[in-house]
Amino acid sequence: MGSFGVFIIGIPGQLRSSSLQNWVSNQSSFEVYFVEPVMAKFQDAPFFLKTYLTLHYAHKLTDGEWGCAIAHQRAQIFAKGLGLQHALFLEDDAEVESDFTKALTDALVKAAVVSHAPAVVHGYNYESYVTKAHGINEGLNTLVVTPIYAIAYIMNQAALEMSIAASYKSFPVGKADFPSWSVSTSWFGLVHPLVIGHDTKTSIIGDRPIASKERGLIRQLLLLSIRLFLAIIPSPVRRDRAKWEINEFLLGSRVGRIFLNSK
Repeated sequence: MGSFGVFIIGIPGQLRSSSLQNWVSNQSSFEVYFVEPVMAKFQDAPFFLKTYLTLHYAHKLTDGEWGCAIAHQRAQIFAKGLGLQHALFLEDDAEVESDFTKALTDALVKAAVVSHAPAVVHGYNYESYVTKAHGINEGLNTLVVTPIYAIAYIMNQAALEMSIAASYKSFPVGKADFPSWSVSTSWFGLVHPLVIGHDTKTSIIGDRPIASKERGLIRQLLLLSIRLFLAIIPSPVRRDRAKWEINEFLLGSRVGRIFLNSK
């Protein structure tokens, strides 16, 4: 499996998930590193990046969303600096089973199978439409589009390099789940997810559900038009710009879900 580390975005000894805290306190199989949550104001982001992301998502990111994206980026930079072949990133509300060590060991064996190119293994539940018409390979589902929720995911070394190279003035281009680098990697979902749930009541990113809630059909079509426009003009996205715009639309809209389910 090569070198590996677990990176938890949270404060040591104060994790929101009691099951994750118990695992951290009692396991000795893996190196665990902590990256503290980030408090940052989206208003202070570089003007070009801030303007672009506001258009891309059709709303300003909340300070919590922005801080969460920065924290995940810092964790990835940390992992890349250690030269790890694989790294698991967990948010501190991730609920895990009592045999998490075994589940993680099994997941790493599967992740090693797809380690030749930039690849990410999603460790949480993902909606069925993202795997439709794609078979299971070595205990993994090939995902059609980037999944949602950055609660748990394993990145290989090539994906880590991709994520850092895709930053803009040292800032992430997008939300924690998942910035623009995500369309330049292959995505896989575990048949048996690593994380079985998460805390939906207390969020370190504040009012994100309000900012990100789904809109009406007309608004979704307008959003598609905006993203098609963003795909052809200069933007902070360094590569696969059109794919990033369309992927985000397919992932986050009712129109996109209808299209994917028709495939």
